[in-house]
Amino acid sequence: MELDHRIKLKWLAVYIAGTVLTSGVGSYLAYQSPLTSSYWTCWAGSHAWKRDMIRASTYGILVFFSLVQLNISPRTRTRYIWPFTPQRRIEYLLFGLMLVTPILVLPILIDSFIDGIPSHKSCDTFPLVTRNSPNYSRDILLPYLPYFVYIYSIGLGLIFPVLLLLVRCIRLDFARSKELIARLYVEIPQESPTDNQLTSQAFERLIVLYQSYVLWLTDVAERYIFLIIMISIGLLFEQFTPDHLTVTSASLDIGKFLLWLILGPSLITFVLLVAFGYQRTARQMQVGLGLIAQVLAENQQPAGLFDRIISTRNSLIWERSAAEFVVSVMKSAGVCMPLVIVLGGYIIDSLSKGDNWISVIIPSVLVNLIKSFYEQ
Repeated sequence: MELDHRIKLKWLAVYIAGTVLTSGVGSYLAYQSPLTSSYWTCWAGSHAWKRDMIRASTYGILVFFSLVQLNISPRTRTRYIWPFTPQRRIEYLLFGLMLVTPILVLPILIDSFIDGIPSHKSCDTFPLVTRNSPNYSRDILLPYLPYFVYIYSIGLGLIFPVLLLLVRCIRLDFARSKELIARLYVEIPQESPTDNQLTSQAFERLIVLYQSYVLWLTDVAERYIFLIIMISIGLLFEQFTPDHLTVTSASLDIGKFLLWLILGPSLITFVLLVAFGYQRTARQMQVGLGLIAQVLAENQQPAGLFDRIISTRNSLIWERSAAEFVVSVMKSAGVCMPLVIVLGGYIIDSLSKGDNWISVIIPSVLVNLIKSFYEQ
């Protein structure tokens, strides 16, 4: 039996709250329990777990609204009671990626942690530690055991459900787009219009199908724009709060990677389905209506239909470009100004701190790797 994947808001809120609390427990044990070390507390401070809790709470709120938006539409079905259970190959791949990434990048995180110790004034009195130091396992590695609870709570508990529903929505949105376009193109004359396509009923049916497609595009656009705004708010949180000062540079790069796992597909889907999809379909409508108008102009029948077709075609040509459609969607959704403020604030703050345009959104590890290809 297949079950509806939608979850009630109260259970979603309970899940998010439980995940946030679990992350807080992991961070608390890493900084306040006997498992911690003086290197960890001097690096980030003994109250770093409180900042981690604030970060997890902020992400939890953003994830909650993102999951609600993704859970509204489209209506999918799953054979599992828990909607965040992987079903397809790509979903298992994402789950495996989120599962093994913290373990694979642990050496990078440790090196970044050790390299950052001299830059913290509170750590000046501590001897430098290396992998060969006798206290390496106790002071550097051991606190990572409880901290992995925090890492996995953020990665698997909060980020993965958004990725999972995003992948499902993208797959279903492209399938729905193909279905709606196929229905519409059947009614659009490709060459010489038939007698059935020269009637008022055929014209009205064509307009209804086109309006249904545009309304669906509007719904899709609002969904992905909302996700982009949620991600941007997360960027602003890291940028305008001191939380980013208590994490290593490697952690920031990993965070940007996770960001692009959501932001990249959202942007690509928005451009392909909304901007390009609307532009392609509008041009087909212009051509089809032009063919009908040409035949009607020659035959001068039926009365009144010619004027309606010309008016509709002119509106498509002069008043509804792809860019205007995207802007109108953003205005109707009430997200135009928030998006500009959020993205603009993040970029301005990044550049004011000496960062270049590339490092604003791309991990510095990747930037440095590309630069190394051109160094002699």
